[in-house]
Amino acid sequence: MKTFLSEALGFGVASFLTKAAALLIIPILTHNLSPDQYGSFELIVGLSAITSTIVSLSLESFVARQWDESKDVAFRTRLLSSTIIFATTFAILIIGVTFLLKTFFSEALFGTDAYSWIILFIILHGAFGALLVLPMIALRMQRKLKWYLVLIAIQSGSYLCSVFYLRHHENISVENISKAMLLSVFLAFLLGLYSTRQYLAIIFHLPLIKKALRYSLPLLPAVAITWVNGQVDKYALLHFIDIKTVGEFALVMKLSSVLTMVVVVFRQTWMPYCFKLAKRPDNGEKQFKKVMFTYYMLGLLACLILVLLSRPIFSLIAPEEYEVNLCALPVLLLAALVYGSASIANVGMLISGKTEWNSYAAIVVVLVNISLTCFLVPVWGVVGAAWGTLLANSIFLLFLSWRTSKETKINFKFGHVLVATGTYLTVSFLFLSY
Repeated sequence: MKTFLSEALGFGVASFLTKAAALLIIPILTHNLSPDQYGSFELIVGLSAITSTIVSLSLESFVARQWDESKDVAFRTRLLSSTIIFATTFAILIIGVTFLLKTFFSEALFGTDAYSWIILFIILHGAFGALLVLPMIALRMQRKLKWYLVLIAIQSGSYLCSVFYLRHHENISVENISKAMLLSVFLAFLLGLYSTRQYLAIIFHLPLIKKALRYSLPLLPAVAITWVNGQVDKYALLHFIDIKTVGEFALVMKLSSVLTMVVVVFRQTWMPYCFKLAKRPDNGEKQFKKVMFTYYMLGLLACLILVLLSRPIFSLIAPEEYEVNLCALPVLLLAALVYGSASIANVGMLISGKTEWNSYAAIVVVLVNISLTCFLVPVWGVVGAAWGTLLANSIFLLFLSWRTSKETKINFKFGHVLVATGTYLTVSFLFLSY
C-alpha cells in the first residue's frame, strides 16, 4: 500500500502538470477568442485525440503487459523498438493522408479552407503524442518517476511558455496555439527517446508486432470511446444548435477534466497492481470489490466539491459573453467517474486475454451514445449531451462487469454506489438551482 500511494502521488503530480497547462490557459483563450472561435478550437483539438488513438493502436497496453515477462535487456529493446518503429510508420501514413486532404477536412467541418494548416498541425500533435506514450510506458513500468515527471514538465512547461509569449505579443489565435501544442509534444518526444535510449535500436521484430496487434487491436474500439464521448456531443451541438454553444459546452467539460485528471492518476497507478492481484487463486475478489467501492465513494465526494466550487471558478475563467449552463457539470463529472471505473471492471478481459469483449462493448456503447446524443441534444441542449455520455458510459461499465463475472470469481455489486450517486445528483442539482 505504501508503494501504491507513493506511485499514485508521483503520477498525480505528472497528471496535474499535464492538465494544469491546459486549464491555466483557459482564461487567456476565453478572453482573446470569441465563443465561436473557442468552439472551433475545441473541435480541431479533438482531432488530436482520435489521431493518438489511431496511431498508438493501444500498443502501450501490450508493452505494459509484456515488460515484466523478462528482465532481459535484449527482450525489452526488441519490444520497445519494434512498437515505436511500427507506430512511427503508421503515423507517417496518417500524416501523409492528412496533408493531401487537409483542405477537404477544413471545408467539411467549417465550410472554409481557413483551418487547413491548423488541422495538419493538430494531426501532427496527435501523432507525436501517441509516439510519446511508448517511451513513457517504459519509464512507468521501470518505476522511473523522475524521468516521467521531467517529460511531463517539459511538455507542459514549453506549452505554457509559448502561450504566455503569444499573449505578451497579443498574438493569440487558433493557429498559433496549435503550433505551441505541436512544439511542446515534439520536444517531449525527443526527450522521451533519450530517456529510454538503452532500450532503443534499429530492430523490427515482425512476430512480436503480430502478437502485439492480436492483443491490442481488440482494445482499440474501447479506447476510441474516450474520443467519441468527448467529441460526439460537440458535433451534435454544432449540428443542432451552433458553434458558440460548442465553445460554452467545452468550458464545462474543461472543469470536469479536473476529475478526469484524478481518474487518470488512479488508472496509471492501478495497472501494475491489477495484474498482480488477478494472479491470486481467488483472482483478488475482495480486493477488487474494496477498490471499486472506495473509488466511487472518494470520487463522488470529489465530484460534489467541484460542483460546489463551480460558480466562483467559472466567474474567473468565462467572460460574460460565454453563456455557460452549469447544470451539465454534475452529469459530466459522474460520466468521467463511471468511465474511469471500467479500468477496475475490465479485469476479467485482461487476465483471460479475451480483449475482443472490449470491442463488443465499445461498439454497443458508441451506437448508444450517438443515438442518445442525437435524440437528447435537440430537446435539452448541453444537458442532453451530458446525459447521453453518462448513460453510454454506464452501459459500458455494466457490460464489462458482467463479462468479468463470467471470466473470474469477481462479481461487483453496485447497490451502495447507486444510493450514493443518487444523493450526489440530488444535492448538486438543488445547489445549482439556486
